[in-house]
Amino acid sequence: MDFKTPLFLLFVLGSTSQALKFDIGGTAGWSLKPSENYNEWSGGNRFQVNDVLVFKYKKGSDSVLEVTKEAYDKCNKTNPIKKLEDGNTEITLDRSGPFYFISGTDQNCEKGQKLNLVVISPRGHTPSSAAPSPSTTTHLPQPSPFPNQNNNNPLHHLTVTQPPPSDPRAAIMVNVPKTKKTYCTNKECKKHTLHKVTQYKKGKDSIAAQGKHRYDQKQSGYGGQTKPVFHKKSKTTKKIVFVGALAKF
Repeated sequence: MDFKTPLFLLFVLGSTSQALKFDIGGTAGWSLKPSENYNEWSGGNRFQVNDVLVFKYKKGSDSVLEVTKEAYDKCNKTNPIKKLEDGNTEITLDRSGPFYFISGTDQNCEKGQKLNLVVISPRGHTPSSAAPSPSTTTHLPQPSPFPNQNNNNPLHHLTVTQPPPSDPRAAIMVNVPKTKKTYCTNKECKKHTLHKVTQYKKGKDSIAAQGKHRYDQKQSGYGGQTKPVFHKKSKTTKKIVFVGALAKF
């Protein structure tokens, strides 16, 4: 039992590396009318180093020329790499890469009696393809939570989207959804609905809000910027805390 396993492995390895013989042209042999188009046939086969091509033809009436790609394309029969004309030509594929063969008979190459094939590289010698470039996806950190965060804070659901830093037009956009905030002053609470945040410019109207309050442009402060103040109809001034974010639209 101890000797069977090594012998079996040697048999398998030997059988997988065994060279194959290919009859060119099938039963018709090396001729103008092969059983299958030469290049369609070669494209459907896998050729390895040490495989053998067998060209069968009538001796004295034809031959096999191994040529360069340029000579193959032009059917040029002068100065071939090899010329074989024994009628039963066997050519060993002794290297990886392309091989080109044409008929030595006049006009046969022009009529389609030509063959090209590619021998694959031995295992372990196949050139590796270039590795794909690493992904350039930028993972932005999650925004830190606001202090004293609770369900009543409109900023609790504030979403900030920042484009990648490589974009020269990058700008932080702020999306403020519709939300309700309760403002309590002097033990009285009023509910206001925040619809949007407009650009906060110096000396200009900068807040839009809905309700029974209006914006007072006469109050100023905060380093020359407009101070947001809301009045009730009774003209009683009540200062509120503006909760929102400056945004570029």
